[in-house]
Amino acid sequence: MDLKKENIREPRLTHETVARLAETARLALTPEETDSIARELSNLVDYIDGIEKIDTEGVEPTARVLFGGTALRDDVPAPPAKDMTRNAVRAGAVVVLPGDIQGEGGA
Repeated sequence: MDLKKENIREPRLTHETVARLAETARLALTPEETDSIARELSNLVDYIDGIEKIDTEGVEPTARVLFGGTALRDDVPAPPAKDMTRNAVRAGAVVVLPGDIQGEGGA
């Protein structure tokens, strides 16, 4: 059977390989699920292979895809918890926040 002629190809990951992986991960898969996962993982590997073929010659390595300033805040210590809850009122086991924090005090 000529697989290329019918535009069908054997999955790169076989039924046996996926069954062994499922056994290792202690997953109970039906034969149909195993075949489906083998096809899906094979497609994923093919996609990654396609990405690896992209010519990146002259492309600078980058840590982020967005350019501009840092998205991270300065590393400053947070105030102590007792300062952050100073205006809270304890009602039994529940802490009730002042109205302006709950949205009742308007802003």
